[in-house]
Amino acid sequence: MAGKVPGRGRKPSDLATQVATDAKGCPVGKGFLMGKITVRPEDKAERGRIRSGITTGAKMAGWSKVSVSWTTDNHPLVVRTA
Repeated sequence: MAGKVPGRGRKPSDLATQVATDAKGCPVGKGFLMGKITVRPEDKAERGRIRSGITTGAKMAGWSKVSVSWTTDNHPLVVRTA
């Protein structure tokens, strides 16, 4: 077989690479607050894009599971669960 599979090997977003560097060495049960990012609760699509970038970055850092919660100030709180 020869050729490329479409959609594979794409470059990760800048958010994902930033999360990967922040997440390196973080133990299970600990996490970090991303205070530079603020998303309104009404903007569901943008929250989904942010959550997707965070989970991609966490996987790049070697995390198997990640929890993304939103604070009352609309910042994402990222916690390593496994």
